[in-house]
Amino acid sequence: MRRYVNYYRNQPYLYSVFRAEEGEDYILVAVVPGVGWWEAPKYQSRRIEGQIRNVDRDHIVWLDEIDKKQEP
Repeated sequence: MRRYVNYYRNQPYLYSVFRAEEGEDYILVAVVPGVGWWEAPKYQSRRIEGQIRNVDRDHIVWLDEIDKKQEP
């Protein structure tokens, strides 16, 4: 499980960038108003919403495969 802290939040365009507490990884969390946008293979392969859990407003965690198996 990797923990990420909010690095940048853009309210008008509905996206946030989270930075790893350890390392140089970043995660972009965006609200996409159009369903058709996600049909492109380029975007489909990068979707990780099933692996992200919100801790609070400014923190998220990215679950590893081991962590996902232990969830109820």
